[in-house]
Amino acid sequence: QIAKKHYAAHVVVVCSKRHQKLVDKMGADQLVDYTQPGWQEECEQLKDFDLVIDTVGLDDYWEVFGRRVLASKGRYVALHSLKASSG
Repeated sequence: QIAKKHYAAHVVVVCSKRHQKLVDKMGADQLVDYTQPGWQEECEQLKDFDLVIDTVGLDDYWEVFGRRVLASKGRYVALHSLKASSG
């Protein structure tokens, strides 16, 4: 919502189709369903993202994937928490 209101951004959300109503309510322009074959290729066709926010985190795959779709000065932000160490 911030990206759309303040930056007139085109917002793409990667989630399952079952969240379509929520994504639409929040104002996303496009949903890519990660449960469907070819979703990575669909994102790559969109590429040149200025910002990728990874809410899954702690997954090297997402970092590599994020780098493939970012614009030359794009940013990749991983949001996650670390488990407390025992000891």
